[in-house]
Amino acid sequence: MSKREDLNKLIKQYELGVRYLEEATFEEVASLLVYRDSIAELLSNIGNQEDRERIANMDKELRRKRNLVAEDIRFLRKSGKPGSSWWWYLDKITEEERATA
Repeated sequence: MSKREDLNKLIKQYELGVRYLEEATFEEVASLLVYRDSIAELLSNIGNQEDRERIANMDKELRRKRNLVAEDIRFLRKSGKPGSSWWWYLDKITEEERATA
C-alpha cells in the first residue's frame, strides 16, 4: 500500500471515528487519536489542500465533541500513552479556545 493510500484510509477512519464518537468505546477513542497522529505525519509529507480541508473540518467536529472523550483521554494520559499534539489534550481545551478553533 502506498503512503497516499495509507493517508486516504486513515482520513476515512478518522472521519468515521469522529462522526460516530457518541458510540465509541475506549479502544476506539484511543485508536482515533493514534490515527490522528499518523495523519499529521503523512499530511505534512504528502497531503494536499483537499486532505487538509477534510482534516480541518473533522478537527473542528472533534473539538465540539470533546466532552464525549475527555474521561478516556485523561485515562490515556495517565497511562503514558499520548503524544504531544493538541488532540491528546482535548479535555483541557477551554470554551474560548473552542470558539476560535
